Amino acid sequence: MPFAMSFDGPVLIFTLSGKLSGDDLQGLADQLIAIEQGGTRTPPRLTDLRGISEMAIGYPEMARLADRARSRPLRAPIRSALVVGEPVQLGYARMFQILNEHPDVTVRIFDDESAARAWLAGGADPSDPTE
Repeated sequence: MPFAMSFDGPVLIFTLSGKLSGDDLQGLADQLIAIEQGGTRTPPRLTDLRGISEMAIGYPEMARLADRARSRPLRAPIRSALVVGEPVQLGYARMFQILNEHPDVTVRIFDDESAARAWLAGGADPSDPTE
């Protein structure tokens, strides 16, 4: 399995590694939706993409993931931090950020895990002039 899920306090952590496929993305979405329990529990999340060595996905897989993310019920706004380490990871993270147009979900991309965690804890994003 190219992803692991854990909690660090209130933050849901997804750590991705190895070769990532469209089926893997759907499995990740399945687990996330199960955790959110119909919108009653919406933890902030950090998705660490730095361990991915190969992305066997493209626009169709990312669009399916974003469609599922947009259609899930949420009762509270959430923050979702994506941590990247390479330009290709940044490209995929940006694609997801653009496709995910949920009014209650704010997605930010970071190259520093500490900054991502600070933002998830309610701090301002230094790269976002609106915060």
